[in-house]
Amino acid sequence: MPDLPGTDFFQSKTFFNLCESSKSLMPMLFVSSSEGQVKGKLLVVLIRNRILYPKSWFTVCQVIGQPELFVNDLSNEVMNELLHSFIQNVAHKCFYIEIKRVWRNPLSGYKAYRENGFFPIDKIYVQNNFKKSRNVLKQLSSSKQRQANRGFRSGTVISELLSAEEVEEWCLTAQKNLSSRLLSLYPSKSLFFSIYEKVVREQRGTIFLARYKGRIIGSMICVFSGDTMWEWYVFSANKLFHKQYPGVCLAVHALEYCQKHGYLYFNFKDITTPFHHSGVRDFQIQFGGKQRNAKQWRRYKWNWLNKLWSKLYV
Repeated sequence: MPDLPGTDFFQSKTFFNLCESSKSLMPMLFVSSSEGQVKGKLLVVLIRNRILYPKSWFTVCQVIGQPELFVNDLSNEVMNELLHSFIQNVAHKCFYIEIKRVWRNPLSGYKAYRENGFFPIDKIYVQNNFKKSRNVLKQLSSSKQRQANRGFRSGTVISELLSAEEVEEWCLTAQKNLSSRLLSLYPSKSLFFSIYEKVVREQRGTIFLARYKGRIIGSMICVFSGDTMWEWYVFSANKLFHKQYPGVCLAVHALEYCQKHGYLYFNFKDITTPFHHSGVRDFQIQFGGKQRNAKQWRRYKWNWLNKLWSKLYV
């Protein structure tokens, strides 16, 4: 795969190679170019179930973020070209396609998405802004300040994963604690080592480990994308070590790291609909962040189902 322009981690060669190392993930890259100039690119990932049949019913296609475009005057034409090629090659291989975390400009590419059969779903995510320096602990709610202080006083230590020797321990601990949804994305040790090699060693992100008496009780993978630091995946043994508050301590440390290293934004990974109460969203807001509008574009295998959901959401 050649080197291509762009700063978005989820549209990068690093993310492509990372997905390639997992048997359940199949990345595909679509590039629009003219006379040797790259006009835009779109990286998609097929998440496959290798056991259940028919496979297309149990395969989904995800795009994290929007296509990266490098021409302003032809942006709609380039996006339409990328989406059309994408649909022609992928639609028959999966049950549905979702383009999520469309957050910088939720309405960008609206016409191109609609012309290619996608319908929008309103989403909300929590973003922390570090354009102005601030004390992270003081921004927390009083309850979260108490939990963070208790966690650090009780012996919770947050460190970065910096050596290959720690990967084996991190892998075993994560596989025991991650939910079934995340286990589908972390099927083998090889992917854990790939995350270390391609994210940490290439300085495209970092992995925080929460330890208590030398034992890993939580971890958080963060990636760098432009001026933004993303929480990618996180697990914490909050039930077994509730007095150590590993989830709170990891979030505090990640926010402090983000500010210290000059990133302007920290985005939590969970994106929820605005129509119902979310305990996770309430938890994230207590760290001083604000709710932001986002979009998720979805397209099912059958056109009649797309038309039905379009009437419900649009």
